[in-house]
Amino acid sequence: MRTVWIAAAAGVVVLAVLVVLAVTSGRSDDGADPTSAPSTALASTAGSTPGSTPAASTPAPGPTVSDAPTTPAASAEPSSAAPGALPTPTPRPDGRAVTLAPIESTAEPSPGVTARVASIRAVTGKAELPGEVGGPALEVTVEVHNGTDEPLDLSLAVLNVYSGPGLTPELPLSTGSRAFPGEVAPGADATGVFVHTVAVADRGDVTIELDLGVGTTIALFRGPAGV
Repeated sequence: MRTVWIAAAAGVVVLAVLVVLAVTSGRSDDGADPTSAPSTALASTAGSTPGSTPAASTPAPGPTVSDAPTTPAASAEPSSAAPGALPTPTPRPDGRAVTLAPIESTAEPSPGVTARVASIRAVTGKAELPGEVGGPALEVTVEVHNGTDEPLDLSLAVLNVYSGPGLTPELPLSTGSRAFPGEVAPGADATGVFVHTVAVADRGDVTIELDLGVGTTIALFRGPAGV
């Protein structure tokens, strides 16, 4: 009987030891540090909520307009070119020669015959004929001198006015214009007055074309109108 009680007591002790071990193990698991997970796992879930869509990243701002290359604006009034800076004109398709000189110079359309722009005046053009347009205009006076011994035929003389480097044709006006006389005696002078509409903003680069007729050189005068 005594042996039975000793065996029973030993069993109780063993059971108690097992219970203590089980309780101790459970407390150890519950007290584990939740932050011991690898940092990479935290990084992959940071800032996100279950069921939510991750916010798109904002791209870096692109260059502003001021960052882009700019082209310098052209001058409203081109500077007057020196005589040596003027381009060399090419002959016309019909073989006639062309000269180009500053607007204040004198040209020689044919041997012994000279021509020059005597004056340029700003006027208000008046439209009278069909197709004419009134407005700011230039009145160009050209003087021709016949230094030969023969009468000079000017019945086919023509004057045109252009503006800008692209040689934009300017419209002629009949009011205020006066053509050259049909003939100029030897040693005499003749003048013609020609009115063309030219906007004030386009007067910094003006080309005046003088054609005295077949067999003569076409004279171009180029520069600022000065008015």
